[in-house]
Amino acid sequence: MIKRISVAFALALVFLCSTAPTQAQEIKGFYQKNCASCHGRNGEKTALNKARKLETLDEAQVIQALKTRRDGKVKGAGNMVKKRLSDENIQQLAEYVQTLSDRQH
Repeated sequence: MIKRISVAFALALVFLCSTAPTQAQEIKGFYQKNCASCHGRNGEKTALNKARKLETLDEAQVIQALKTRRDGKVKGAGNMVKKRLSDENIQQLAEYVQTLSDRQH
């Protein structure tokens, strides 16, 4: 009986792991859907010719920029999206941005 339960649990775990998007995939999807149109797929654009290119910012600068916009301290076109971000989301997004292009930092 225990062996059957163990096998069923293992199969369920494999199924769930293979179908659930990873956290990295979710962050990438969020960036592509909500950020890339203005900032570029690789962070190479100056959003609305106002923001610095994300590819030039380090992780701490990205975190600072996202938090100040989320908290309404800086106004911008993407602030409505940023208001939905938790501190954890911001950290994940900042880490993802660092992977977008070859960096010379």
